Amino acid sequence: MKKEPIVLTASRLVDLAMWYPEVLIDYYNNAVSRGWNPHTLMIWTKYPKSLFREPLHSFLMDIQDQGVQICLQLTITGMGGTEIEPGVPAWEDAVAAIPSVAEFLGDIRRIKLRIDPQLRYKDADGVVHSNYDMFEPVMAACTRLGIEDFTTSFAENEQFKKVVARFRKRGWTLDAPDTAERLQIAERMKAVAAKYGVKIAACAVPGLPTSHCLDADRLEELHPTGRKLIHEKKSHLGRELCGCCFDLNLGGWPPQRCYGRCIYCYSNPDL
Repeated sequence: MKKEPIVLTASRLVDLAMWYPEVLIDYYNNAVSRGWNPHTLMIWTKYPKSLFREPLHSFLMDIQDQGVQICLQLTITGMGGTEIEPGVPAWEDAVAAIPSVAEFLGDIRRIKLRIDPQLRYKDADGVVHSNYDMFEPVMAACTRLGIEDFTTSFAENEQFKKVVARFRKRGWTLDAPDTAERLQIAERMKAVAAKYGVKIAACAVPGLPTSHCLDADRLEELHPTGRKLIHEKKSHLGRELCGCCFDLNLGGWPPQRCYGRCIYCYSNPDL
């Protein structure tokens, strides 16, 4: 398995690019020294400008020269800078960084835009807040820049007990849609995507089709040399609806602390 080209992800558990670039580099080099053969380095981040900070930027340029494709799962929920994501850039600032990131990656199709999660909650006064109305503005701004691949999911009431407890501590209540409403919202999202001529998929959402955030066919198509990749499915963290191809996640459990301070984070936020 190790000799076959695979995707290295950095990281599903914490924003390594922003908060721990040296750790990302060490994890990558250790994986290579153990015999893993990187086809693509998939970076997951809410901070697109982190790709231009040293020492990460020079490292990424070096592995590009070695024939490794760099792709980006960029999350923009529309809640950056709010009480839900206090340490995350405002969505307009994140979008403004996309052209320079696309130029560096060599093809804007190497950016998948995650408007993820869709979240609704009631505050202590019973007032309902959500980012449902931010979906179209974020998608519209990104499609104008050439992004054509979008993913979303929903913050679920009982998915992670510590998230529910964190909301309750603030006097807030998560108000996730039931299956019927989730499907209605998904249909509206599909209509918005059709309006802008782009694709939208759900990331492991009950009631919706299995998705492929790491799509082997797509990554092969985008690779500068068309290099082949393992197509074997790997179900991540027991998520049956995850259809991603096999990858090696850089960074183990428990994850490092994240300083974006997103209230809904299932990992290890600095809260």
